[in-house]
Amino acid sequence: MVFDFLTLDDVETTGKTVFLRVDINSPLDPVSKRILNDSRIKATLDTINDLGDARVVVGAHQSRPGKYDFTSLELHARVLQMYLNNRVRFVDDTMGEKAQRAIQELRPGEVLVLDNLRMIDEENMQGPPEEVADTEMVKTLSPYFDITANDAFAAAHRSQPSLVGFGEVMPMVAGRLMERELDAIERVVEDPDRPCVFILGGVKVEDKIPVIRRVLRDGIADRVLIGGLVRETFHLAQGRNPGKLEMLSDSERALVEEARELLGEYGDSIVMPVDVALDVKGARVEIQVDSLTDERTYDIGLNTLAL
Repeated sequence: MVFDFLTLDDVETTGKTVFLRVDINSPLDPVSKRILNDSRIKATLDTINDLGDARVVVGAHQSRPGKYDFTSLELHARVLQMYLNNRVRFVDDTMGEKAQRAIQELRPGEVLVLDNLRMIDEENMQGPPEEVADTEMVKTLSPYFDITANDAFAAAHRSQPSLVGFGEVMPMVAGRLMERELDAIERVVEDPDRPCVFILGGVKVEDKIPVIRRVLRDGIADRVLIGGLVRETFHLAQGRNPGKLEMLSDSERALVEEARELLGEYGDSIVMPVDVALDVKGARVEIQVDSLTDERTYDIGLNTLAL
C-alpha cells in the first residue's frame, strides 16, 4: 500500500466539532468578483453530508495576498448554503473573538465557514508539521476542535498551518474527496492500466519535473505528454529560442537543466508539442513551435492533439 491514512469511517463524529479544511478556491469575475464556477464548492458536499450531526467548521482560502481575486469567502458560503438548505453560517473573521464565539455557538448539524484563512499571515508560510503546529492559528483554534478532516486535495502539496498543523495536536482524517483522490493515485502508482500516459502542463514547472522523473524512472508511465509552460521549459532545454534562455533567472535556468537531463535519459518517452495555440486579439491562432519567439501560448495545437 502506497498510502496508509484514516478516513471518516475510522472516527466517531456525532456531536463532535470538526475542523474541515477544504479547497474552494474558485475562478472569479475580475470586475464583479462573482464566482464563475462552483465545482470545488460542490465537491465538499459528500464530506459535509457524511459528517451528519457534527458541528463543522470550514476553513479554506481564496487566491493569495496581492492577487485581484484575493477576497472574502462570504460568497462561497452563500453558494454552499444553497446546497445545504440553510445549514451554513459565515463569520467575517478567521481566528479572533468573533470566530471563536461563532464556533462555540454552533449546534449539531450546522456548518460555519470561516473567512479566507490566507488573511492570516501565518497561513502564507510553510514548514514542517511540528513547526506550523506552533503557530497562533493552531494554538488559538485547536481547543475548539475534536477532529480535523483534510479534504483540500488541490492544496495538499502545501505544508501550511491549516493543512498539516492541526493534525499534530488532534486526530486527522481524510475527507471523502481526499480519500477518492488518494485511492486513485494508489491505483495508478501500484497497478496502472497499460499503456499509461501522463499529460502534464500548467504553470508550476517546479512541481511537474519531479513528477515526470518519478513516473518515468519507476516505470509508472509509458509516455509523458508535455504542454503548458512546462512545454516552454523543455523546448528551451532542446535549444529552441536561445535568446529567451539568457533572460531567465538562476532558478529558471536550473529547471531547464533538469529538463535537459530528463530528455537525455527518457527522451523517447517524452512527447513534445509540434504546434501551439496563441491568443491573437481574442482569436485562436495556431503556429508550429519552430516559429515561436516570445509569444505567450495558451494551448497545444490540433496537430499535437492528433499525435
